[in-house]
Amino acid sequence: MATKVIQKSSKGLTEAQLCALFTKYHREMVGRGPQEIRCHLSAGRIQIDLQGVLTKEEKNMFFFDQKGKLIQEIRQKLYQHFRYGLESDIRAVVGMPIQFLRFDIDPLSERIRVTYTTP
Repeated sequence: MATKVIQKSSKGLTEAQLCALFTKYHREMVGRGPQEIRCHLSAGRIQIDLQGVLTKEEKNMFFFDQKGKLIQEIRQKLYQHFRYGLESDIRAVVGMPIQFLRFDIDPLSERIRVTYTTP
């Protein structure tokens, strides 16, 4: 019984550390953190959801941009630039190798979802 509690608190602590890590990197990338962030660890998967991610400039640009394509392209390039440092830090937090699976941004709902897999 006590083992389950330790695993749960370890999972919660790891999720909190990953949220803090993503907030830090998001601030470095665009100058401010997301309004909300959630991390979910499950067997073989790490999923990070960020809400309220657009800057004021991106919100204004969205009205001129065709379905947010330019915003998506810029954010994907930013993520690629910061990706290897971020993934190194994620491996340090989770203590195992990870593999990038997907990066999605939806400018309309101001959401980003990043997914990794673990062995």
